[in-house]
Amino acid sequence: MCFFILLQTCQEAVLFEKEIIKIKELLVQYGVEESVLHLLENEIIRIGIVMGDLQKEL
Repeated sequence: MCFFILLQTCQEAVLFEKEIIKIKELLVQYGVEESVLHLLENEIIRIGIVMGDLQKEL
């Protein structure tokens, strides 16, 4: 049961990361401030760290 919960969480994290990347690309096109883009990059990094930790547990 725990395996499937971790797998679902990992899949959701991948989808969330892809959405954040798409949002960042749109914001770059619209010329949003660098500080906002930097915050999004930090979120992408944080998701990557969590995904790495989850994969180690699998």
